[in-house]
Amino acid sequence: MRARASNAVGHMIASIAFVTTLAACGQLPVGPAVDPEQTQSPWVVVREGRADVNGDGTALSIETPEWTYGGSFGFEWIDAGGARHDRGTPDCLPPGASRMVRFAATEVTVDGSTWRPIVLVDCR
Repeated sequence: MRARASNAVGHMIASIAFVTTLAACGQLPVGPAVDPEQTQSPWVVVREGRADVNGDGTALSIETPEWTYGGSFGFEWIDAGGARHDRGTPDCLPPGASRMVRFAATEVTVDGSTWRPIVLVDCR
């Protein structure tokens, strides 16, 4: 049983890495001309939502009418000038920030548990 769960987590991590790589290479349409309410692929959804960063700047949640996305910083982001960054805290989301952002997320289901990790935040 433990090997099966470990294998499922490994597949989930590989899937997220694959989708993130596609987005970073421009193979998924997550640019500024994309309608944020439109699903872009079976794996990545681009949305707009209210981002709230905790006081020490280590985690955030992004709320949309359909879902609340959450997590710690470690995803890709695009700065106000359009440059992509692999990791780190987006400059538009300092500690304590609360603002609307455009972001991309994917849905992951492992052993019946589903979550939607953030894979990109656009600060433009």
